[in-house]
Amino acid sequence: MSSKLSIHEVFRDKGNKAAEQIARQVIEDKKLLTQLYDGVNGADKRVKNAAAKTLQILSTREPRLLYPRFAFFVQLIEGDDTILKWIALDVVGNVAAVDTKNQINKKIVQTLYDLLADESMITAAHAVAALGNIALHKPRHRKDITDNLLRVENIKRNPECRNILIGHTILALTKYIDQIQDKKAVLAFARRALKNSRPATKKKAEKFLRQLSLR
Repeated sequence: MSSKLSIHEVFRDKGNKAAEQIARQVIEDKKLLTQLYDGVNGADKRVKNAAAKTLQILSTREPRLLYPRFAFFVQLIEGDDTILKWIALDVVGNVAAVDTKNQINKKIVQTLYDLLADESMITAAHAVAALGNIALHKPRHRKDITDNLLRVENIKRNPECRNILIGHTILALTKYIDQIQDKKAVLAFARRALKNSRPATKKKAEKFLRQLSLR
């Protein structure tokens, strides 16, 4: 990025394709973070989405950079912009690893539980993934998260969407497979998924059960 160009100008030109490049630059120069937050809050949709995508990337590599603005991402989850909601869910899940102030509290976790039944399957899938990360890093929420994830198969929605979400749930459970205390219900869930009509979900169940049997 030229020193004469702002991050927003780069995003207007390249959109999401610039997210990886900008993420690397922000890691080198933390002062650039302000431009990302401003971009998400701005009116330019192309800049908004690219800035959010960059924050998503940063949350996987340097979650500590985003943790001070934790409340910002919670607001996005509660907002109406669907794409920003998906990205914010990913960020909240990723910063669970550095949540030293226990900002991921019961209220926020409940918000994610509610999203498991969201009419958008993609929103529900992002909530599933976030809960898996939270369960990995926040033991006090782990049992309750597991119980709620296992209810995904009983939520009323399109059958194929439900099958896809069951697959996402298996992947979420895999993240903290070594920390699952009561494996009976989890085993039953995975074994039911062996009969799933969606081949990809069935394969996830098979792999999960193999991993579990080795422990």
